[in-house]
Amino acid sequence: MTNGFKYQKVLPLDENSKIIDQFGWLPVSVFRPEKRPQWENIIWDSGDHAGTKRSKDAKYLPGLRYSRFHPHLAEVVLRYWSQPNELVIDPFAGRSTRAIVAIFLGRKYIGYEIVPETAKRTQQNADAVILGKAEIRCLDGRYLEGLADESADLVFTCPPYHRLERYNSMPGQLSDIKEYPSFLDAIQEAAQNIARVLRKQRFLCWVCADWREGGDFRLFHKDSLDIFERVGLIPWDIVIIKNDSPFAALQAGKVAAKRYTSKIHEYLLVFRR
Repeated sequence: MTNGFKYQKVLPLDENSKIIDQFGWLPVSVFRPEKRPQWENIIWDSGDHAGTKRSKDAKYLPGLRYSRFHPHLAEVVLRYWSQPNELVIDPFAGRSTRAIVAIFLGRKYIGYEIVPETAKRTQQNADAVILGKAEIRCLDGRYLEGLADESADLVFTCPPYHRLERYNSMPGQLSDIKEYPSFLDAIQEAAQNIARVLRKQRFLCWVCADWREGGDFRLFHKDSLDIFERVGLIPWDIVIIKNDSPFAALQAGKVAAKRYTSKIHEYLLVFRR
């Protein structure tokens, strides 16, 4: 197809083990990331403790590391929705997992991280694997500054979850935004630029979750779907990511009293331009 995504040749569907070898997973709508020794040996993510405040729900787990993006999930997304030598753009790069997996799998990677210390550490970690194959730009990822229109082969990111985790305070920091509607306005700005830089017939992979804030239930995955449809991207797929959560058992009494559930899943929302 002209200027489109060139699908890899797919092995016969009855050979499930070969499909897993090819893509790193069996493509089904519920996915549970696994520990993969090859990633554990090259990715060093001890969590972002400096300058970060935990949510109230984490106060009983003082040793918990935050927001470690699962490398097996990164592997699956990159192998399934992109090709070697293609350009992967990450508007909310955070720490180094997605960058390292991308360059290890032969993709080119540009990530945006607004916190200077985190951007520097992420660049150093990526360079320690393959020097010069990943670029971390210390800029506000909402605007994707320096990227030409229709230049990205895949946009792959995990945005901040508003104030659920608090990161270093600075201009443009999304966790500094007080009200949820204003936070969604910031996500809308990011969506407009994602749609601008994404090549036709290529994919956006957006990892997100819902959460509770006070008495409100933030349906962030639904709000994300609405926002990306408004900017012209086509909803393509949804995968439920099943996670192991240390909070579930601790919250059982609280959630049962209010007749809701502890969230042990995230969403992988896939859009196509």
